[in-house]
Amino acid sequence: MKGNATHVDPHVVELRDELLATASYYSANYFEARERFLAAAAYRQLPHHALRIHAPSPNGELLTIDIAIAGAAKPKTALVLSSGVHGVEAPFGSAVQLAFMEQQLSRWQLPADAAVVLIHAINPFGYAWRRRFNENNVDLNRNFLLANEAYSGAPPLASQFRS
Repeated sequence: MKGNATHVDPHVVELRDELLATASYYSANYFEARERFLAAAAYRQLPHHALRIHAPSPNGELLTIDIAIAGAAKPKTALVLSSGVHGVEAPFGSAVQLAFMEQQLSRWQLPADAAVVLIHAINPFGYAWRRRFNENNVDLNRNFLLANEAYSGAPPLASQFRS
């Protein structure tokens, strides 16, 4: 090399460009992320379910857990891509879901009995308020049954995924 020229490894340049390209999938807040998730699901004509939670949001907006499903209506197998168990970590998961829907979903050839279930913002309260915990101050990733506790039921939509 002559003078002060610096050699940059082409792989580093490629990685940098890929990382910069992913920045467009990040949303500024829960409400923007939800809007973008719903738009991406609608564009791909994915069935959508919204589960409203009754908790305060920063400006009185509705908070929902949104579910979009690609593939079989009653699958035997499913890949679940969820985001937002911890509200402060939700932007990454939401960005992954958007990138998946925009870049990968149309390329996938799912088996007839399979589905991809995208669950956006499992903790919408935490996402909206940028908190780890939900509206009841519960860390959803640490709130499991103890060995001696009995399971008492499934969430309302669970029956739709059973044959």
